[in-house]
Amino acid sequence: MGVQSFKSNDMKKLILTFSILLAGLVTVNAQDKTAAKATKMVNHINQACGLTSDQVSKLQPIAENYIKTREANKQQYANDSASLRNANKISNQNYKTQVNAILTPDQQQKLKDYMAQQRANRKSQKEGDNEQQ
Repeated sequence: MGVQSFKSNDMKKLILTFSILLAGLVTVNAQDKTAAKATKMVNHINQACGLTSDQVSKLQPIAENYIKTREANKQQYANDSASLRNANKISNQNYKTQVNAILTPDQQQKLKDYMAQQRANRKSQKEGDNEQQ
């Protein structure tokens, strides 16, 4: 019985170790996804506005924080769509304020024009999808 007990304890330790390792990998993966999404957002702004390297380095943490806030809102208000919409609206306003504080007035206008173009593209795509149905 002593040998089986030893094997059982070893198995428990192995399962616990594997669980901790897996939890760590999931956390790292989530952080990588956040950073990747933020980098994509900053790259779109850079493409539209022609940012300096200093502006890019300032925008990266702002974009990461924005994504983390949106994810937290999604979890916190999972069963309350009105509250989620309101919380995301506040997050969007804060994000835009922080981004505009870094951009020059010319860059702000370029970003505004770029965003309007993106909205128009999405709208025309949506209308095209509706017509095909």
